[in-house]
Amino acid sequence: MLDTFSTRKNVTMMLVNKDDLGILTISSSVSVLNALVGGFDNSVPVLGRITNPDALKALRTYNQSASQAISINIGLDDLTQEIDPEVNWDTVGLTPITFGLQTIQEKEEGFVKKRKIANRRQNVLSQIESKLERYASRIINSSLDDIFIPYMSDEISKCDPEKDQYTNAVAEWAVASGLDVKQAYNECNMITSSANITAMRLHAHWTFFVNQVNKLDFLTDGVVEKVIADAELRLRSGL
Repeated sequence: MLDTFSTRKNVTMMLVNKDDLGILTISSSVSVLNALVGGFDNSVPVLGRITNPDALKALRTYNQSASQAISINIGLDDLTQEIDPEVNWDTVGLTPITFGLQTIQEKEEGFVKKRKIANRRQNVLSQIESKLERYASRIINSSLDDIFIPYMSDEISKCDPEKDQYTNAVAEWAVASGLDVKQAYNECNMITSSANITAMRLHAHWTFFVNQVNKLDFLTDGVVEKVIADAELRLRSGL
């Protein structure tokens, strides 16, 4: 969640079928992409730097229709090149590589259905992730939280308020905030505990949602809406 990879210029995040290099779905979230892998055998998350204008145009609408079938060409940026299925997957993953694309002329049996399922799971998980991020925003205190919360959590664990033993960091917080050291300890403890507990709950909910979504094909009307509504209800009651 809260991914930064999607901001990279011309980087497309894809779930790719290892057998034929077919792109199952596109996502703007690395965490969603990684979650989808658990629901499809022999699939892999791939970040591709696409520079060909025609290829970029095709990818922009790729999730709108499962009848489209495109594969990637490792290390190529040419729509006319032949597919090379012999790929060293150890070199492909979350490091952007320049790819070309190729239309799959003869789709394997079940590819269109697999794409439908991948697209719908991607859509559902993306919406659920947005909900989690909305709840996560409630515990943001400042732009320094990514550094402050882990650091101060460790400092708090070293203190012993019953013996009036506090770390230098807590003492400095007291001076900077105009509190006595015990008040500073209580304030920092409240901030870090709230942030850590909420983050833990959100991660647990995300794991639950991923497991549930990867069990469903979403080919029946109304299932998408029900799962998203259930996720919202679970988050409201569990936080």
